[in-house]
Formats: sequence, C-alpha cells, structure tokens
Amino acid sequence: MTTIVMAKTPPSLASQCKPVGRVEEGEVRIDREESGTFTATAGDQICAGDLLTAQNQAKIYCNDDEYSYPIQPGEYGVYQICPKPRQRDLGPEDNDNPIIPHILSPRNTAILEPKPRLRWQTVAEETDYTIKLAGVNGEVWQDTVNSTDATYCDEPITRGDDYIEIVYCGEPLAREVDYRLTVTTQNSEAEDKTIFSVLSEADAGEVKKIIDSQNLNNLDNVLSLIPIYLRFHLKGEAIVTLEALVNNDYEAAVIYSRLGGLFDEVDLRDQAIEYFQKAADKAAASKDFTMAALNRKKLAEIYVIMDKIEEAINQLNQAYNLYLNGGKTQEAQEVKELLEQLSNQ
Repeated sequence: MTTIVMAKTPPSLASQCKPVGRVEEGEVRIDREESGTFTATAGDQICAGDLLTAQNQAKIYCNDDEYSYPIQPGEYGVYQICPKPRQRDLGPEDNDNPIIPHILSPRNTAILEPKPRLRWQTVAEETDYTIKLAGVNGEVWQDTVNSTDATYCDEPITRGDDYIEIVYCGEPLAREVDYRLTVTTQNSEAEDKTIFSVLSEADAGEVKKIIDSQNLNNLDNVLSLIPIYLRFHLKGEAIVTLEALVNNDYEAAVIYSRLGGLFDEVDLRDQAIEYFQKAADKAAASKDFTMAALNRKKLAEIYVIMDKIEEAINQLNQAYNLYLNGGKTQEAQEVKELLEQLSNQ
C-alpha cells in the first residue's frame, strides 16, 4: 500500500497556490515563494511559480493535459515540465501571410551548436532568398540562397513540401550571444525575423551528456528530455524530438498537443493550429473527451486572435459538448461562459 505524504504547505497559504499538477511518482524538492522549500512526494500539489529539483527520476502529472511527464534529475521551472498557458498573442498580425518566408528554425530558441541549420517556408514564385545574421555589434553574415539549387556550400539543400533548409556556412557563431536572423524574398522583399542564441559550451556539454546517457528507444526516456530542453531554452530541440516521435508512429494526442503548444510559443500559428487539430481529433477518436476539449479550447484562442470569431465559437461549442461527454460539468460551464462572452462581442 502506497502512503501519500501531503505537501508541507501552511493552510493559510494554500489559497495562494494556482494548481498546475502534482507529483505522480518519486520525490522532488519544491521551492515556493510563499512557503519556502519542502519535499513533495506522490500526491503532493504543484503550483504556478514553483521551482522543482529532482535528485532521481520522477513523474509529474499536469492538470492542463492530464498527462504524467517523466523527468530526469535536475532543476526545473514548473512550465518547463507542464504545458505553458498562453500569456500573449501569437506573434504579428501577418503571421499567416503567404508571401512572407516564415522562419521555422531556429526561432525564439537557444541552439546547441554554433553552425545551425536554417529552415524557412518557401514562397510561391520566389526562388532567391537573402539570409542575414546580426549580433550585438551588427551584421556578421549575409548570403543569397537559390531554392532550386541542389546544394549550398557543398551541402545538400533539404526540401519539404513548403520549406527549405540549409546548413549555415559562415564563421562559427559565438556562444551566449543573441543573434537576429532575417530571411527576405528577392522579388517582393517580404521578410521575417527572429532571435536565437547558442548555448554556452558548459551547458551544451551538460545537455549532450544527458542525451548520451539515455536509451532513446524508450518512450519515457525520450519524453523526459523535453523538460531538459526547455530548461535550457532549447525549444527547437524539443520540437524536433517530438516531431521525430510522430514520424515514428508515436501519434498520441498528448504529443500533438505539446507540439501545438511549442509552435504557439515560437510564434508559428499555422503549425500550432495543425497540431492542436490533430490532438483534438486523435483524442476524440480514443474517447479521451477531456484532452479533445482542451485542444478545441486552444484552437478557439488562436481563432480569436485571428479575429475569426465564428470559427472560435465553433471550436468552443465542440469543447462544450466534449466536456459534457466526459462528465466535466464545471469545465463545460466555463466554456459556456466563454461562448456567451464571444456572442456578445
């Protein structure tokens, strides 16, 4: 019989906690602003703002997507483990403008190596793209890439249905420096910009050591890398890792949902919509009505940002019915109130 040890949170402070999840397995040390540092075990609540330290492997259950995420030993912010709620809009209004060569990676992320792969969306009737990199002291590199070429800098150009990818071939980038990447089309001169940085050698070495120690044929081990990537702001690595799972037939709704959230964080609206939609469909097919409803709500948030109110209402209506099917009457009532607010706009 398992003994549940409740977190040592003073009752007078419990009301200040915004619950995010709980410890599912193992033991973690929690540093909480209102109540100091204490040890939490299975069943103990985790709150927004908590800093978690695991000495050994553990599992954290997240309320948002009702999933238990494995974590490796280390220190984590709670939203490096659990999906992060949106606190801002999804980038500029022209996020889904088809004439803009949207940068896919690296985008609003840190990277491991000083020779990054650069990926951006191709634009109809455009073949040449100007690529610029600028650091704190100004421009450090510029070149033009022809998307019809087979190679760039003696390396094959990687192509997808709507993107190309090259290997940066300038001088190795400095670590711990913010760089601005700009991609511009030659004909229309439409452009996209983003920021990224290269991890310090020590941090990159730590991440690589953790990766090398894992059996990556084990799903839990792969998923446990996601909080580590996010701890080091390696959102791009987290996305690549989850996309690899999808490509290898690990098509769980929670993986699609997490991908949607990560694309949301790096300001790629189309990709966020695609993966939230897949998560909702996959969850509904397996009768996980709560997960399906959650992703319908996330889609509605995006459509509100896009000023597509009718589509947002459609998504919320589906979320309402899904919550009812799953017996989640309180959540259904909250969605109903959102529907009323949108209908009155």
